[in-house]
Amino acid sequence: MNKQQSHSGTKLALQRLGFQVTELTPSEVAANGLDGFDVFVYSGTENVISLNLSAANKEFGLQNADEYNAFKQHVTAFVNDGGKYIAVGAGASRATKTLGLTDDTINVGGSNSNGIVRVDYSGKGTTAGYGQDDIGFVYRPVWYTNTGNDIVEATFDNTPGFFKAGHWKNRSAAQGAAVIVREQNADVTLIGLEAGFRDHTDYLFRLLANAIWER
Repeated sequence: MNKQQSHSGTKLALQRLGFQVTELTPSEVAANGLDGFDVFVYSGTENVISLNLSAANKEFGLQNADEYNAFKQHVTAFVNDGGKYIAVGAGASRATKTLGLTDDTINVGGSNSNGIVRVDYSGKGTTAGYGQDDIGFVYRPVWYTNTGNDIVEATFDNTPGFFKAGHWKNRSAAQGAAVIVREQNADVTLIGLEAGFRDHTDYLFRLLANAIWER
């Protein structure tokens, strides 16, 4: 959704997995909708669907309230018509909340917090092939609470040592919390891990493929 490391890494990961990837700006979605697409992956900052755009995001983001409303209507219609929506990372998760596609509480750590985490995956659906006491990677960590309407597919390990290496202050609230969830009543998946970060996190690429193929 914008020129960020999260976005570009996810795009490259999907291409390496063999998917046909079309990059769309929010303005293009607002103008043309999502007809002809099977999956919509939002990976990047929530600011590109904000009307308070930075200079860096100006050319990629929505320009006015009419564009925002059209974007929201097209994405909502896409999901309601059976399209698959996947959010990757903190920014995308916040955008999903703004768009009304989840009622989860989106909790976010510091923008520069990052590192390797210990994750308990369910081993099913999006997390098939992963297990308990496994690993993941976060950058601007995000975790989800109030997940009563979700299928929780992965949580941070419920021990104080769930953060294995890196830098993340004030992380205790995330211990044991959900980090990958799927809405029960819509094909909407939130992946809190940076599964394609800078195209480096090969071990986590399967999460993206699983989320796309999961029914």
